[in-house]
Amino acid sequence: MKFILIFFLTLFSSSYLAANEHSAIFHVTDAQKSNHKLSFILMSKIFEREVSPSIILSRVEITSDTTYNVIIDNLKEQVYAAIANGNYVLITPNDELNIVVTIDKRSNEQKILFTGKNEENYNFGLTFKPALGDTFRTKLITNLKSEANLIAYIDSNYINQKQLIQEYTKGYKNNKLKQLLLEDENAKRYYYLWAGINELKKKDSNFVVSQDIKEIFFKEKLHNKDSLLLFSRPYTYCLIKAIDVLRTINKQSNENELIKKSEIIDLHFSGMLNQYLQSNNFYYSLRKLKNSPSNQDMADSWFKKYSPAIKDNNYAFFVNYGYINFRKSNKTFPINVLQTKLFNSKNKQIKLADIISKYNGKFILIDNWASWCGPCIDEISQSKENVSKMKETGVIFIYLALEKQKDVSKMITIATDLGIVEDTYRVFNDFQSEYALYADIKTIPRYILINKQGEVDSFYALRPSNQALLNYISAKNSL
Repeated sequence: MKFILIFFLTLFSSSYLAANEHSAIFHVTDAQKSNHKLSFILMSKIFEREVSPSIILSRVEITSDTTYNVIIDNLKEQVYAAIANGNYVLITPNDELNIVVTIDKRSNEQKILFTGKNEENYNFGLTFKPALGDTFRTKLITNLKSEANLIAYIDSNYINQKQLIQEYTKGYKNNKLKQLLLEDENAKRYYYLWAGINELKKKDSNFVVSQDIKEIFFKEKLHNKDSLLLFSRPYTYCLIKAIDVLRTINKQSNENELIKKSEIIDLHFSGMLNQYLQSNNFYYSLRKLKNSPSNQDMADSWFKKYSPAIKDNNYAFFVNYGYINFRKSNKTFPINVLQTKLFNSKNKQIKLADIISKYNGKFILIDNWASWCGPCIDEISQSKENVSKMKETGVIFIYLALEKQKDVSKMITIATDLGIVEDTYRVFNDFQSEYALYADIKTIPRYILINKQGEVDSFYALRPSNQALLNYISAKNSL
């Protein structure tokens, strides 16, 4: 299944737009003329935008300034999707629904109501709240006294939630929704278990998780009963937390975390869920590690042992992507990348190598941005205080604009307003440059940290507004 972001940005027509037999049609009425048009995100099996960039798939027909049609073509199977406001929907081929968009006067948030064929598959995230989420976690933590107390709370909540789901889906023709809701709720037990154990540890430093937890919650191998569940971020996130619970039960340290987690995953998870958790563990573990000889040996050992068992193309790509990028870290950019042409605000040409060699012996944070990127501009504005502190420690900030030639004047204007114009350079050939291709820059903002030796310390550095980045560089500078 493709990883697809669907943006519906147009307005309604009185004429009916014919669709093929694999289409889903939405007739949208938005009397408020909302600034943010309705959008759907087809959930990806990989929750990492750099690896799985969004692809637009939709066609629209405008009819008035308050109404529009949105059509999804070539929809050959049900897909688990999310609306822009974060609620999940289950889209089925041949669905046809009306959508009314309103704005909540108190919160100024967009409210959406679906009516029509399979409407329950769209409204459950809006009208039914099977998960108490943070409310239940707060209640659980406040009243938590013992492990037995924790298990009782989780069991009681799970029973209640199952009853609510059964009642809510009663009479619905499509049983798929009920199955997904029940499985999502079952997965949340592991999240609450993880949160509760952490709280008990805080309350009692001598607390030890008993083997009873393993017998109750991990008696059999866990697996996904429906492939659509792997497109649900809440479901997969909760089962990642299950791994942390198992590590606590087994009293495992953080030493050799990659291998230890993989052993746990093989023992307690099967099927596609196993492949997801293994690839997720490998990718994010490598993101934390430096490419030292010992870590390289560990990565090579994992790749040789576990990657052949990952048959799903999406997860295999995820593993390869992480592995290749890891092997690039703690090394200088190759010559072809260092020769990448850059242009300053006065259109003077230099090379990437000129910047890195000029500031040899200092940390360089490369901020990859563009004038059309709202989040990039917001981050530059919000991080000014931290950036100032890091500059005081000797960190150099370089802003590489992945910009088209036609947008240079706009780039210079925005860079001037942000106070970064003297450190801003346009990358020739933007996303197709040797630099962007080597660093796998598909989405921005993206931050690359160069160490004092001119080597890539991280291809995925934290945002400058994150205090942890300041702490990290300060600690490195003190060595």
